[in-house]
Amino acid sequence: MSGRNVEELISGSRIDPNADKKNPADFALWKKADPEHIMQWNSPWGKGYPGWHAECSVMSTKYLGQPFDIHGGGLENTFPHHECEIAQSECAHDKTFANYWLHNNMITVNGTKMGKSLGNFILVKEAVKKHKPLAVRFFILSSHYRSPVDFSDAALDAAEKGLQKIHQTLLRLMNFDGAQSGVDSVFEERISAYLEKFKQEMDDDFNTPKAIAALFDFIREVNGWLDKSGQTARETLKAVIETIDKTAGSVLGILPEDIKTLRATDDDKLDGVIQILIEMRSQARKDKNFALADEIRNRLNEAGIELKDTPQGTTWDSK
Repeated sequence: MSGRNVEELISGSRIDPNADKKNPADFALWKKADPEHIMQWNSPWGKGYPGWHAECSVMSTKYLGQPFDIHGGGLENTFPHHECEIAQSECAHDKTFANYWLHNNMITVNGTKMGKSLGNFILVKEAVKKHKPLAVRFFILSSHYRSPVDFSDAALDAAEKGLQKIHQTLLRLMNFDGAQSGVDSVFEERISAYLEKFKQEMDDDFNTPKAIAALFDFIREVNGWLDKSGQTARETLKAVIETIDKTAGSVLGILPEDIKTLRATDDDKLDGVIQILIEMRSQARKDKNFALADEIRNRLNEAGIELKDTPQGTTWDSK
């Protein structure tokens, strides 16, 4: 038994003993409410309110049953909140309460712990006014849930750019017109390897940062595959789209519910504008107006857009 647990069992080591208890280890499932207390409900034992977080156990069991799969919550709630939930729920029903516990670490803002008392807390509804909801989710998943998450506008901006790379690749796959019937057996192996790596990282204590790293590695491989393959195998192309939709969409939730809506997003509009500039640059090169062609490329580069010349044409990516 750890030193912390021994200390918790010693009466009076943490809080003063309660004279109303028959045993110092007892805890009340229903607490008597003082007249000024804001929570007061009628019960066979008089007016009061749930004690030791009994309401959490009751709601979880009512709506999820026992056992349910995942119980979340802050790291600071492990003791006594969650330990009490387990004790009262498993004693009442004689079965496991929850199979897995995901205790997330604290959120900081520019390196300082977020808190109402400090006035630096940020509501989700405020965050999504400045940043896309999927980007906020992507930002949170980019850190392990047991690690602190440092919230800042710069970090959210970086998350939006990272998410854009994934969406752009998916758009490119959906719009790719160089596919012919058949299967690319070599790249099918890369799909299987990525799926295995992604599953391995998610099974390792829900390690979303490493799962996302595997996703980006796969995205780079996909773009390289498209750059080199003028006649991409249609069945493999379909498998790649389904794989990204499954991992980035169904598991991580960083794609729209219907990936077809990506075609109508601002990213798609941006792609249309950049395609016009790509065509202008291509014409300038044909006319041997290399100064204009270089200027278009350099100005786009300054704006964070990198052009890539491939045997199948010019593509672009955000830096």
